[in-house]
Amino acid sequence: MNSVRYMDTVHLPNRRNSDVPPKKTNEVEIDENWTISIPENASNLSIIIFLTGPDMTRHGPLDVNRLIHRAADYGLYTYLYSYLDGFKHPDDPDADTFFDSTYGELFKSSPEAKGIILVSESCEFPTKDPRACSVRTTPDSANPFTQGICGYGIIHPAYFPEMIPGGTACGRMMHEDIKNLEKKVLPAWHKGVELMKKAVEAAPENKKGKAEKILGVGEFFGAMLMTLYHTKKWFILNRKIEIEPDLDAALGMIEEMKEIVDAELENARNVLPYADNDSVLGWEPRMDYVGGAWHLRWKIKQLENLRAKTLVAYAKTLSLNPPL
Repeated sequence: MNSVRYMDTVHLPNRRNSDVPPKKTNEVEIDENWTISIPENASNLSIIIFLTGPDMTRHGPLDVNRLIHRAADYGLYTYLYSYLDGFKHPDDPDADTFFDSTYGELFKSSPEAKGIILVSESCEFPTKDPRACSVRTTPDSANPFTQGICGYGIIHPAYFPEMIPGGTACGRMMHEDIKNLEKKVLPAWHKGVELMKKAVEAAPENKKGKAEKILGVGEFFGAMLMTLYHTKKWFILNRKIEIEPDLDAALGMIEEMKEIVDAELENARNVLPYADNDSVLGWEPRMDYVGGAWHLRWKIKQLENLRAKTLVAYAKTLSLNPPL
């Protein structure tokens, strides 16, 4: 599914029962009034709406069924992204009644929606796993896995970065993270991407386009892992250089930092064609995760400036008589 845009509200020009055909363009165009023009091959495009309940978005009421009908005139599917409260364990005695009153009501109110999207981070519910916390907040919790992991009054049960090799958020563990990424995670992922490339080559012509986009997802995620790897190495060097008393050793660290920047520049440039080919890559707007083509180009400019100017200027300060 290719998403035109994630949105809370949208305005489409009226097309139902109109004799005027939709405008045909080479790309999706969205102006400031949310007027949408759809390309000829856009039958698989879709709209995703963030809903907190029937006909209710995060920013207020919306006639969802009217939007579904108007979007359908353009060949657009409409998906519902759930922001519904789901803090009820499925095994609880009143679970069926609870979920009927939430998701059930959403299904009843918008039966023509193409589907509902459930994302684990948006679907908190109590866990019976003794290693995880089953309450919404943790200040009074004695659970060692969840102490201090609390935001906006809700936590996500049983998920922590440390459960993913190379994914810890703790500075002292980053040396182990780097080893895990070097020896396990990155080799395994690269092997999978190479297998996917062979699958794309073997795919029938009528399926190559979709197969190439799937490969793009794999390449893109692999680049994210490389960014994770480079960021952790940079983090360690950035801390070491602040306390290094030997100026020559500190200047050596600057050279290492330049190598990391060069590697990340190559990483970003290599993945850019995949982002250009698939606008869905690199954008999860619910939490403002951004890494699409525009943002990658922005990142490349920042890295180039860091390499050519910032690190050079910083190196000049690492002398007995810094130019201050």
